[in-house]
Amino acid sequence: MRAALKVAVVVGTLINVYGQVLVPWLNGEPNVFAALRERALLHPGTTALSVAVAYLFPLGVSAYSAAAARRSRS
Repeated sequence: MRAALKVAVVVGTLINVYGQVLVPWLNGEPNVFAALRERALLHPGTTALSVAVAYLFPLGVSAYSAAAARRSRS
């Protein structure tokens, strides 16, 4: 289970960096981090949910994968 948490942290961080930083930068946002801070202040619930989902998604995938592997063995 410890490995799944490490993977979730790494993948969640990559998802957040991609969605919160890289996409706005590729869209031509002049100051990505200031825009991120502004969005977080304007919509704190949406920002928190977005960050949480990015970390919970890999955990859900690894839990489903473990359950599917265990079911296929029996």
